[in-house]
Amino acid sequence: MSERLSAGILHLERYESVDPQHPLGGRDGGKDIIFAKESERWIAACFFPPTEPSFADIKTKFQGDVKGVKANEGRGIAFFVNQHLTVSERNELLALSDGLKAEIYHVERMRGILDDPRGYGLRLEYLGITMRREEQVAFFSALNYDVTRKLLDNEQRFNTLEGKVDLILKRTTELHRSQALPPSSLSVQPGDTPVGIEMPTATLSVGTICWVHRMVTENMQTPESARGRFRSVQVIIAANGEPKEPFHMPPSPEEVVKLMREYVKWWTDLYPNLQLAEKSTVIDALAQLHHRFLLIHPFVDANGRVARVIVDQAARDLLNMRIGLEMSTDKRLYFGALEAADRGDIRPLAQLIAASLQ
Repeated sequence: MSERLSAGILHLERYESVDPQHPLGGRDGGKDIIFAKESERWIAACFFPPTEPSFADIKTKFQGDVKGVKANEGRGIAFFVNQHLTVSERNELLALSDGLKAEIYHVERMRGILDDPRGYGLRLEYLGITMRREEQVAFFSALNYDVTRKLLDNEQRFNTLEGKVDLILKRTTELHRSQALPPSSLSVQPGDTPVGIEMPTATLSVGTICWVHRMVTENMQTPESARGRFRSVQVIIAANGEPKEPFHMPPSPEEVVKLMREYVKWWTDLYPNLQLAEKSTVIDALAQLHHRFLLIHPFVDANGRVARVIVDQAARDLLNMRIGLEMSTDKRLYFGALEAADRGDIRPLAQLIAASLQ
């Protein structure tokens, strides 16, 4: 429970990608909680002894956790301890961080966070402290503020990413157009340009997809060596993160390049026929565009994000509509639609896309 409480505090502190390893017990390899601070990998360690320890015990635990963080390639450590620490004791711990960035969450610091309206929920869940009426009002006001702020932050990030992707696709389209023109292009009359060549996804390429992956992983913890590059390892997509229960085994890494070339050719060959097609036909094609990409699973991570960017751009090109975030917000519906597509039934995914068009 101490690890869950600490993870909750990290969420309140607005850190990202908070990932408790084994809060219910089990070997975690010296990393209680992994999270991101300013796009860097940090690791949290928890020390909540049932009886009051000596400061020497706390130092020993801290030094051991520092070694664990270094062994797991963390850039910083957040140390949670349910004990009072003087300023000099905190500074002494910080001096033992061995070059790591460090944050010390001692009992008074945690108390201050949990006594803030945003922390009332955690305080109730883990400490059993009920909220007075005025605290309930403050809690829900803070909750509403947080939800609004996150929506605005997500919209701003999406628009920034969208602008970068649009620029890449536009430049790639111009490059393809210049390469496609014959030597006698000066004599080409208006209307002779190949249908749809001006639209970004009309000339979708393997290179463009790799650039999109670089963009969507810009603020993620993806290793630089993996950004914009197809995976070189076998991966398993498993239910509930349990590798003993795979529900999809993507192709081997040796097949990825060939399959991605076939994927791009399939789409660019199909594209001209979609420009004058019925809306329902286009939506079915968008569903296949999305699903086929995920079946190949060409990158180690961020495949879902790349697939959503591609299908969103295709919807803009062909329908002059965007696909809202609602397409994948309900994970149960989204993954259920993907599983149906795995079985050959594309209709649930097409319906999900149709419902999220804006």
